Amino acid sequence: MFITAQAAYYCYRDRTFKLASAGHCPAFLSRPNESFPEQLNAEGLPLGIQSDYIYEERLFKLFEGDRLVFITDGIYGAENQAGEMLGLSGFARYLPQIWQGGFEEVPENALAVVATHAQGGASQDDKTLLALEVL
Repeated sequence: MFITAQAAYYCYRDRTFKLASAGHCPAFLSRPNESFPEQLNAEGLPLGIQSDYIYEERLFKLFEGDRLVFITDGIYGAENQAGEMLGLSGFARYLPQIWQGGFEEVPENALAVVATHAQGGASQDDKTLLALEVL
């Protein structure tokens, strides 16, 4: 048995962001004046696979206006009635739309994107999203 996980640390003083992943999907970094978000990956096996595994920690520099989104597979794994997943790149395409209306609207907008893609199909997985905006 295994589980995926992600650990993140943001230091507001120097605007550095550390990320480690245990088999989890990437976080998404959207920067002002960039049209497509960057997928932030940190390689790592899921928890429970290898007890002595050493996890990679990646360091990123963030700037004012940068936006981070963390999701679980219930978001990008949503399938439409034809069985097509939204996918990571599909979710990334919608991030500018998801951020419209401001920070407080992000969760609702993301769930609306998933629901539109699923076209009313039933979902068996939880949907978790965490967003951060650098001020």
